[in-house]
Amino acid sequence: MDLEAWSRLRRFMEAKGLGRFHVARPENFAWLLGGENTLGMGEGVAYLEVGEEVILHTSAIEHPRMVEEEAPGLPVKVHPWYAFPSPGSPNDLEHDLTPLRLVLSPKAQGVFRELGREAASAFGEAVGQARTDWKEYQLAGALAETL
Repeated sequence: MDLEAWSRLRRFMEAKGLGRFHVARPENFAWLLGGENTLGMGEGVAYLEVGEEVILHTSAIEHPRMVEEEAPGLPVKVHPWYAFPSPGSPNDLEHDLTPLRLVLSPKAQGVFRELGREAASAFGEAVGQARTDWKEYQLAGALAETL
């Protein structure tokens, strides 16, 4: 979990006078939980209910993965896949949280620095292997392999 992100969301809620808020958009879900594994998650798989405590809402099908990979330690409300409720209001489908995400926390800055170093190293290795007769797809393949 990204504590700075949670702090920003709580300040947003206080400024708007919101005692409860639902987070359903994948980019906001990932931002609050530290962005570990949520890239492939679409809306409707899970959402967070933020109030006195944070509750994860998910379907019975997604429950094991969500608890293990996405939101370990959070209380969970499990719903049948055929009756998964929409997030309540107010939510991030109604309120744009993008401005809250624009400034990266120190933790996120460190992650991006490391990712940049790793990507630059992989790119350098792939370019070092390149031959003048290679097609673009061959260079792309070499880069994919080093990544």
